[in-house]
Amino acid sequence: MALPESPSFSVGAGRCVAVPLHAPHAVSIREAMMAESATLILEMIDDQIVVTMPGTNFLASYRKRQGAAELVAYFLQDDRHAPLPRAEFVARSWRLALAKARELGWIT
Repeated sequence: MALPESPSFSVGAGRCVAVPLHAPHAVSIREAMMAESATLILEMIDDQIVVTMPGTNFLASYRKRQGAAELVAYFLQDDRHAPLPRAEFVARSWRLALAKARELGWIT
């Protein structure tokens, strides 16, 4: 997610979601995360959080590190022909996976 053109923005605690401070209406962090996830699919497969982007070959899977409250990237599949740069997909999938890991109680 690109930062707003205005230098005024706030970042949600641990979620890295930029929200303009001068927005015409208040936008919650939850609304911003929902908007970001609109083009990504998050699934739980066994002990992995898997994030994909429809219409591309992008895939990222994340796991809880054994014996620690950490989330680690386990597998990343690239798509050089996708309309989104790889770095942007990785950043967005990480934010979604991190939110899911918190929801599951894997990390705090």
